[in-house]
Amino acid sequence: MAKVSGKRIYVEFDGVSLMASGREFAVSKVQNTANSTAGADEYENTILTTKKLSATLKMVMIEKATGGAAIAEKIKLGHTGNLVWGLEGNAAGKPKGGFFGHLVKADVSAPYDNVVTIDAAWEMADDDILFDESVAVW
Repeated sequence: MAKVSGKRIYVEFDGVSLMASGREFAVSKVQNTANSTAGADEYENTILTTKKLSATLKMVMIEKATGGAAIAEKIKLGHTGNLVWGLEGNAAGKPKGGFFGHLVKADVSAPYDNVVTIDAAWEMADDDILFDESVAVW
């Protein structure tokens, strides 16, 4: 059984590939609920309400002269666009996920004895997902 390696992951935001320097990508899917307990209910119970989709990417900062300028242009708070990913890469037939979202976090860390990293986060900003990775492919 072949296993998926993080080295094959592909991520792009607003048409620009971010994985040239990517270290870790994560997608969070949350089903929200509301408490519907009432009257003589013996147990608390809930009903399903909205869903939340978000993603994070940790990447090494690339010098602007060697491709980092395009990435820096997209990693600005409030920037909106399509966030698209392929956990098995972006070859034809591989699963593809994505949503229209806005960048809500862009933390930069510059330790004295290590590389400069960017920790970015996006939240979905539309009613529907762009690509459901359980059925959509490249």
